[in-house]
Amino acid sequence: MPEATPVVGVINRRRWGWFGVLLRGGVVVSMVGLLVAGLAGFSIYAHYAGPLGHDEVLRFKNPARSTITRFRASDGQLVGEWFVERRVAVDFKDLPRRLILAFVAAEDARFFNHSGVDLRGVARAALRNILAGKIAGGGSTITQQLAKISVGKEKSLARKVRQTILARRMEDLLTKEEILTLYLNSIYLGHHSYGVQAAAQNYFRKQVWELTLAQSAMLAGLPQSPSRLNPIVNIAGARRRMKYVLAQMQRWGWASPSEVAAAQREDLRLFRRADLMGDHTPFATEAARVTVEHRYGTPGDDTAWLRRGLDVTMHVEPGRQAAGRRALRTALEKLARDQGWPGALGTLDREVFMRRNARWLGDTPPQVGHRLLGWVADVSKHQAILELGEGLTGTVKLKTSRWMVPYTELPKGRMSARKRRRTRVSYKAGRLSRLDKGLATGQVVMVEVMGGPPEAMELAIVPVPLMEGALLGYETDGRGVDTAVGGWDFDRNQLNRLYATRQTGSTMKPVVYSKLYDMGVPPSKLFSGAPFVDRDYDTGPRAKPDRTLWDALARSENNVSLRALQHLLRHTTLDDWEAWGTALGLPMPLKGNTAYVLGGDQTPMGMGHAWGVFARGGLAPDLSIIKKVVDRDGRVLQRHISPLDPHAQLSDSVIGLWERVVRPPQRRMTPQTAFLIRDNMRHAVQRGTARRARKLERPAAGKTGTLAYDVWFNGFTADRVAIAWLGADNRERPLGLSEARNKVTGSNTALPMWLNYMKTVEGGRPKRDFSPAPADIVRLRVDPTTGLRARAGGAMLPHRVGTEPKHFVPDAASPSNVGVLETEF
Repeated sequence: MPEATPVVGVINRRRWGWFGVLLRGGVVVSMVGLLVAGLAGFSIYAHYAGPLGHDEVLRFKNPARSTITRFRASDGQLVGEWFVERRVAVDFKDLPRRLILAFVAAEDARFFNHSGVDLRGVARAALRNILAGKIAGGGSTITQQLAKISVGKEKSLARKVRQTILARRMEDLLTKEEILTLYLNSIYLGHHSYGVQAAAQNYFRKQVWELTLAQSAMLAGLPQSPSRLNPIVNIAGARRRMKYVLAQMQRWGWASPSEVAAAQREDLRLFRRADLMGDHTPFATEAARVTVEHRYGTPGDDTAWLRRGLDVTMHVEPGRQAAGRRALRTALEKLARDQGWPGALGTLDREVFMRRNARWLGDTPPQVGHRLLGWVADVSKHQAILELGEGLTGTVKLKTSRWMVPYTELPKGRMSARKRRRTRVSYKAGRLSRLDKGLATGQVVMVEVMGGPPEAMELAIVPVPLMEGALLGYETDGRGVDTAVGGWDFDRNQLNRLYATRQTGSTMKPVVYSKLYDMGVPPSKLFSGAPFVDRDYDTGPRAKPDRTLWDALARSENNVSLRALQHLLRHTTLDDWEAWGTALGLPMPLKGNTAYVLGGDQTPMGMGHAWGVFARGGLAPDLSIIKKVVDRDGRVLQRHISPLDPHAQLSDSVIGLWERVVRPPQRRMTPQTAFLIRDNMRHAVQRGTARRARKLERPAAGKTGTLAYDVWFNGFTADRVAIAWLGADNRERPLGLSEARNKVTGSNTALPMWLNYMKTVEGGRPKRDFSPAPADIVRLRVDPTTGLRARAGGAMLPHRVGTEPKHFVPDAASPSNVGVLETEF
């Protein structure tokens, strides 16, 4: 059989000459070129496809789960969110058909016909890139856009190759429904929205299945440029893109002309992201956030805790929190009126004000009680005309603005302590005679709507306080902190003053007296009221009456209290004294100087813990902020729930009851000591500096505290503990007239705030008395001027058995009783 002739052999050298030789060489070169190109393509594919194994594709089969960390009030109300990406996943069955078709029309009309890569789209994009002279993007299918999440967003050929390979593999392993679900749960749509459900909630306050055709088309137009087309900031651009999407849907027969026309006419109401923090429980939520981040975070990774998608429930109750905010606001604004008018918030041109203020005005007219910013359009002696927005005008009258006399602070710079003590600042400094002395045209002020129609409202100037305050409240039965107000306005200043160190004033006295009672010193022990002088403090020459410990605490007597702490320090060690503060839950160590009884550094939260020990008969209170933490898979990571919690699930209540049995509250002082100090502070309410608390009309105990820059009232009933503080953050001025003549006290400022709050949260509850005296407590009649037993008159004072006075008041006719009087000098 003759040998086969090669293909190139058919070319006859003799017949074709040099042309034949060249033709034969071209065929060889072409074949070699194709082989090299194939090998190069295979190498490129192997290089880029290596990291993109099946695991990379299967990673997408788990739908994008929520990565939002949510904070809820005790009743389940959402009060805060933190996230790296606000993503809320939904199933394919929950995605409406019109929404799916809108995205397909906008991004990939041939989605159901291609296998991950649309060659027609690639050709069009290639032509655009050639004309642009650079990689300008375009041509990506929905599958390729989903793949981009894994391979990155860099505009390069390498990224495009990896994206194409992964898209093809995804089409092999995932159904079209799965790809669409993953895409619509992952795509960024601006306004902190990852996925269509998050976007529906953020833009329209709706669930995705509730969206109209127009709303669906608007969302579908955003992937092209979500930040630039965000309808909150660029409604015109967003509407143009929406019309394009609707036109594409009509082109492909996915929406009728009448549906498109109706959608184009629809008035789309858009919403800014809700201020969950500022509108509800900002200080409590921020305190919980700090705790959660510390416990569940990773050092060096600030967002690790956010990626866990935690659901955090707090003990805070929205209704009680609102009562606390109102009580604090009322007290601070009353004090601000007494201190005077510090001036307007600023000055703006009318057009600038109207443009800026329009975004905060709702669609409904302002109602009575609403607080808004107003622009002073005109002012005269007796009234001022203010504009709040287009068509919104009101009047401020002089008769409601008499308090607006100029506000003053202490002079800047150094001054002697004596001069500082005597320097006066504005406090009830008279009455404003002309409104045009307090306001000027163009100024911006905060006003409250008092009544009238929108075009002629009655307004009142709101005093923006320069002082601050804090209020803490919780049940005595161990349910955690349900009220935590750390300042006048979280948006103005996020410092949570519940955790800020302040001077306690005389609220330190119950800490001292409780230790004395625990040491066995009886309430009837008499101390001198003579002037007190030591290296730490000098009361001055004025003498006070001698008093028993019982009366001295109720009347907040300083001379006696100084001697009481001096007595304590002489009869125990400093370590023992400091251990007492630790047992009470005070964060700052107790000091060993006698002046400490008149005020030391502590926090409102720490004082709240100490008063809880007093209120609970010596048992430690529960001041936890967090009730429960659950991760996105439903695992309970932390549970701190009282069986008495009305919002708790049955399983949580059972577990809470079990935990209370196996881990009962710690005892921090004896029941006898707790009863003595509680009853002593009850006497302060009945006959002492806290008499205003009797207006609560239920048994209460508490102690006032007054300094030039801090005022307190710490009190409790059988059911609730509350701590009220007001003060000057930076000691820029005394609260009242001067350091020497303050006129602002715990009794007339902090106690009314406490009372306002307690009346609201306790008013509907049946009255309940304190628990009876424990064993080893006896009551006997004592003469308050001598501390000795009285046969008649005097006061019935409780004593621990064995500490009661043995002698009776001397009888003038019986010289044998002379010399039994003992006073601590």
